[in-house]
Amino acid sequence: MGNDFYFQNKEKADRAAELVIANKELVFQNKEKADRAAELVIANKELAFQNKEKADRAAELVIANKELVFQNKEKADRAAELVIANKELIFQNEEKDKRAAELIIANERLAVQNKEVLYLIYHDQLTGLYNRRFYEIELERLDTTRDLPLTMVMGDVNGLKLINDSFGHAMGDELLKKVAEVIKKGCRADDIIFRMGGDEFVILLPKTDAFEAEIIIKRITELSLLEKVGSINISISFGYETKNNEDDNIQDVFKKSEEHMYNNKLIESQSMRKNAVDMIIKTLHEKNKRLEEHSQRVSKLCERMGEVLELFEYQIEELKTAGLLHDIGKIAINENILNKPDKLTCSEWKEIKRHSEIGYRILSTANDMSKIAEYVLSHHERWDGKGYPRGLSGKGIPFESRIIAIADAYDAMISERLYSSALLPKAAAEELRKNAGSQFDPELVSLFIAALEIVEK
Repeated sequence: MGNDFYFQNKEKADRAAELVIANKELVFQNKEKADRAAELVIANKELAFQNKEKADRAAELVIANKELVFQNKEKADRAAELVIANKELIFQNEEKDKRAAELIIANERLAVQNKEVLYLIYHDQLTGLYNRRFYEIELERLDTTRDLPLTMVMGDVNGLKLINDSFGHAMGDELLKKVAEVIKKGCRADDIIFRMGGDEFVILLPKTDAFEAEIIIKRITELSLLEKVGSINISISFGYETKNNEDDNIQDVFKKSEEHMYNNKLIESQSMRKNAVDMIIKTLHEKNKRLEEHSQRVSKLCERMGEVLELFEYQIEELKTAGLLHDIGKIAINENILNKPDKLTCSEWKEIKRHSEIGYRILSTANDMSKIAEYVLSHHERWDGKGYPRGLSGKGIPFESRIIAIADAYDAMISERLYSSALLPKAAAEELRKNAGSQFDPELVSLFIAALEIVEK
């Protein structure tokens, strides 16, 4: 029992010792725990701090992300703007290229136009020769001692007005162009040719004396004889003067060359005009055989009236010629109008009525036909003053014109026409009687009908 008690006490002492140890261990552990708890507190504080740092950084990151998003959006917007700007720049560059190309084309056109303008300033548009403006410049340039002797040649185309009146200005233009070609062929390379306007040409011959000038003029004249415009012969009257001394006035040289040209023109143009009138008649009759036959019959009727009236031989010849030429002005009337089978319109009739004035202009160019020109001008005047072109009446109408009017009307009535059938001579004579005192001279109508009756017997 004592041993058991001793053992139990020992057991207790051992357990107490163990408990002490355990308590110490527990204290130690508790201290460890306390240290760990303190460390944990510190760690938690550190963690809390870190978490706060992280939160702050996260907040900063959010702000940074927002800034980055904003910046990215800005960049995207700027990139989009840059794309648009680049497209605009490309478009603008393309526009600039187009404009540059257009500008190059415009500059090229402008250069051509300037060249054309410069050409037109100094050249005659119709013939291509130099014009009066360039003549004045060249004359001043050549009027020096080094170009002496300086010869000035004046040329004038004969019958241009006659051709314009007869065949129209288009034919007159062709004549002028052909004359320019002939003059160029006849001149030398250094000779300078000008068209001064109208039918006048000037040739400046530097370092050329009178003898050489005459050779050039002769060459041009011979070449002109080989050329025609349609059926029209080319005729040019020339005159020249030479400046041999420095003291000679160039304007005096011009005037003398012009005087010489006009003197030659007086001699040459008359024969040319007579030939031109003959050529016009021939051309008209070749174009219209019916008109030729009508003119010949009217001429014979006029001749018969002259005989009945016992006119002088020269008067009968004038009357006969006027009858033959009374329709010469129809050379300038459109053939479609002359040969129209239907009734003429007002404008066409107005055109037809021009033929008496045209005929007058053609014939009046030849001095020996001035009277006949007057008779032709008035052959459509009426006794009552309602005719054309001047509305003359009664004995204010030339006597010969009154005869032509009757002969013309009578032959027209008894001939087959495009727009009406022929009348019998008696019916035509009756028409003349009806219109005597209104359209025709009543006394001459009576004599004309009497003359016809004599012929019929």
